[in-house]
Amino acid sequence: MKTFLNRIVRICLAIFIAAQFIYGQQTKDNVTTHSFQAIDTLLKNPGKGWMPFDGKPKTVSRFPASVSYMRFDWGDLEPKRATYRWEIIDSLIAAYKAKGITFAFRVMATDPQARSKAASPQWLFDLGCRSFEYASGGSGTFQGGDSIKRIEPDYADPIFLSEHETFISELGKRYNGDPNIEFVDIGSYGIWGEWHTSHPADMKTRKRIVDMYINAFKKTRLVMMGADPEALAYAVSRGTGIRRDGVGSLWDIKAWSDTNKYPRSLVDEVWKKAPVVFEWYGYYSYLSHCDHCSFDAGFQFLLDNHVTYINDNIGHVPDSIFSRLRVLGEKSGYRFLLNEISNDDDIRLGDKLSVRMSWSNVGVAPLYQEHYLSLSLIDVNGKIVLSQQLRHSIKQWLPGNYRIDERLLIPATLPPGKYAIGVAMVNAKTHQADIRFPLNALEKNGIYSVSSVTIR
Repeated sequence: MKTFLNRIVRICLAIFIAAQFIYGQQTKDNVTTHSFQAIDTLLKNPGKGWMPFDGKPKTVSRFPASVSYMRFDWGDLEPKRATYRWEIIDSLIAAYKAKGITFAFRVMATDPQARSKAASPQWLFDLGCRSFEYASGGSGTFQGGDSIKRIEPDYADPIFLSEHETFISELGKRYNGDPNIEFVDIGSYGIWGEWHTSHPADMKTRKRIVDMYINAFKKTRLVMMGADPEALAYAVSRGTGIRRDGVGSLWDIKAWSDTNKYPRSLVDEVWKKAPVVFEWYGYYSYLSHCDHCSFDAGFQFLLDNHVTYINDNIGHVPDSIFSRLRVLGEKSGYRFLLNEISNDDDIRLGDKLSVRMSWSNVGVAPLYQEHYLSLSLIDVNGKIVLSQQLRHSIKQWLPGNYRIDERLLIPATLPPGKYAIGVAMVNAKTHQADIRFPLNALEKNGIYSVSSVTIR
């Protein structure tokens, strides 16, 4: 069976090289030009898109996903002082890793949906940490859990700050730099760790909580919750991305549009260097009936604010809406399209092959991971006989158009013949061609055969 499949691959590649079936192929003055149109497909690409929000991976996901997400109560992860249950996180990392999906998470010190009265561990309060009672419950998406009196720690209490700093430090020792961790929310403060509370702490305290994460996760991407403009500005100044929960709430959109709280210099610049993460205000069934909600406004808000990751917490949607969720999956983060490639049609051994390409990033944000462009020559057997890393930094490609001119030296030892020209975007750390293009071209292991050349 394997031999048969290999023969099929070789036949397909030979047909490509012989027939040059790429869209818009032209040859003039010894220059071959191929032009492309994007195909409508939702791709599983690293570092972007819809994030499953489940306690375990589903057998079938409605969207291709490269990142998953979950939240944890501090008390569950450290039920006894200095006794850590990392297996809670590790089991999810392993389960999603088996599906080729990285993991992102938040730790909460206050959770209205906690199984007990407090999301922080009981031993913290037994040590004397001050606390506040608050009521939560009901059916609205902004409320959750049983209608009971719950406990929120006093974030400025020295006991809370000391013990939580120790916990975040240990969390960093465990997961900082782990390639399976996509990003970590700077949570810990406020309801759901979203940085809004009826018992606010002073700015010195809030900065200290931000610094706990900055110091613990120097090699892992961090995103800062957006409900506290002052703390957000501080975190962003230290290199974090932004996260905002509540998409679809007109109240939230109005708050985000307040330039006195969120200066455009902050909101309009951070996405160019660090990711923006969003979560829906609730299920679509709620958004469609809520008097201060709008799915349409939320849809446009995501695109206008350069979303890279979206929590898939919107629930079931009608067929008429599902296509728009696909659009969000395509547009979120980067989406690279090869528009055109031109190259020498015929070249001699020992000469340099001129290759010119026109690319577009038709997504709403850049790629935040280190990748590089690679060009390859592929023989009729599908074997890569030459590969060259290009000097261009894809990481700097904001939404827009880009032109690339390159020259590949053809070794004199290469057998004469006709070769396919392959293009790929390669992860600088893993050296895997892990980015897919919406391109109707022969692809194998992330390398797309997009043109051809005859070598004499």
